[in-house]
Amino acid sequence: MLSIGLNKNQLSGTMPESIKNLNLLEYLDFSKNQLSGTIPQSIGDLLDHLTHLNLNNNQLSGIIPESF
Repeated sequence: MLSIGLNKNQLSGTMPESIKNLNLLEYLDFSKNQLSGTIPQSIGDLLDHLTHLNLNNNQLSGIIPESF
């Protein structure tokens, strides 16, 4: 899978750590949902291929992981 676009889907809860298993992902859009908690450290594992990451308009808190 290269692209996940789940914006404007009224998603809630936290982002799953298992997202790291999508290691060829290039595009990830979780914008305009109600996601909460922190950005998983494991998203940093995707940075080899990830060219687009959109997490705006959620309820995320905490610091941006150092892996970014």
